[in-house]
Amino acid sequence: MAPNDPEEAAIMATSYWEDLKSDIVATLEEYQDAGYEATMLHPGVTTVLAPEYGDDLHGLAVLLPQGEVEEVESLIESGGFDEAEIYASRVGSLVLLGLWFSIEEPARVVGFQSNYLPTEAEGMLEGAREAGSLSLRLHSQYDDEVVIECAAPDLFVPDEPG
Repeated sequence: MAPNDPEEAAIMATSYWEDLKSDIVATLEEYQDAGYEATMLHPGVTTVLAPEYGDDLHGLAVLLPQGEVEEVESLIESGGFDEAEIYASRVGSLVLLGLWFSIEEPARVVGFQSNYLPTEAEGMLEGAREAGSLSLRLHSQYDDEVVIECAAPDLFVPDEPG
């Protein structure tokens, strides 16, 4: 049965979480081998952001521990991310994401996993395509937040349906 809300999707995603996390760690290790300082983030629930859900952004909101939001914010303040790697795969009624954002100077990269329900994301993806970017709002339970703009919204859509 397809999940109906982000909490149900998060529960469904847990069966794939460890494999996805292993892939993210392996990619972070490749960055480390290339001289980057790598940080694995620890996401919680992801929700879709779109005007139909009362938001002014088109994208995803990802819950993170407060210290991790602050770390990403400091990286953005030091010049922003130079590159994004995004892996999207559809598993049944869920899209799983592997995300890596890197900075060349200083050589830093953060990686984390996320997910969304395609049935909840149609308007968000359409709006992101029209705007030319998809917003990732990384936030803590204490209202700290930082937004990363991704200029290629279609990277968040799997090539083939599951």
